Amino acid sequence: MVAQVDLMEELWNLCHRGFELVCDRFPHMKSYYRLAEMELSKGNVEAAYNHLTKHVFRRKKRDDSMFDSVVEITSQDIDRSGSFPYHVERALQLTMSLAYRLKDMSVLISIITSLVANIESRSEEFILKERQGALLQHAVGRLHILVMESMAPKQLRFDMYRAWQAVSRCKTLAVRSAQTRLRLLIEHIFGSVESFVAEQSTVDDHKKKQARKRKLTTFDFVSGRQRAATAGSQPVPVEHPGENSEPVKLMRLALNS
Repeated sequence: MVAQVDLMEELWNLCHRGFELVCDRFPHMKSYYRLAEMELSKGNVEAAYNHLTKHVFRRKKRDDSMFDSVVEITSQDIDRSGSFPYHVERALQLTMSLAYRLKDMSVLISIITSLVANIESRSEEFILKERQGALLQHAVGRLHILVMESMAPKQLRFDMYRAWQAVSRCKTLAVRSAQTRLRLLIEHIFGSVESFVAEQSTVDDHKKKQARKRKLTTFDFVSGRQRAATAGSQPVPVEHPGENSEPVKLMRLALNS
């Protein structure tokens, strides 16, 4: 019995190293998904979650879509119709499940905004049309539970505003249902939706102004001051030095010496 357990452990380690090697040489979504599954089989939830969020659904900025880094590598010999969206959905479902377990509401909101954008563009590149609505409702449902259980839901202010902007733009039936549930969440946390949106719009405008100020260089600042100083002033005539002026005398002395 001990020998069998040791053998299983050795096989697991060999497979794990094999998938790590594959990911180093061929960093494809399915390779990281399998690594995440292997980590989960050992109870390493955070390691599994990192494989998915840092490699499969990697984002440069918080506002980026979860699907921006998901790349399909095609091969006419092995491709099957619909297989790529199937694998993306499977990885997304696992990410959603782990985000719920780890109470990562920010990632759940990113999943919601990414799915809404997919529905709005009517794209089936990553998720099949018949599955988009169900996945969106599932993500909103998980978020609803976590928000209700959270001790400090107001920390989600920016993320909730981002989600609200996304669902407000899209008018499809599946998204309308998600919008209704998000409205209830916002009212539960912040009170009036209208006041919440107005307040966040003001904050957004202020952040944009600050970002523009940070981009100004010293040259821009000096040029701006010079323009302000000369605004409305009359052109000053240039005085040419006479024959007996001091600069001319000095030049003559220098030439004669």
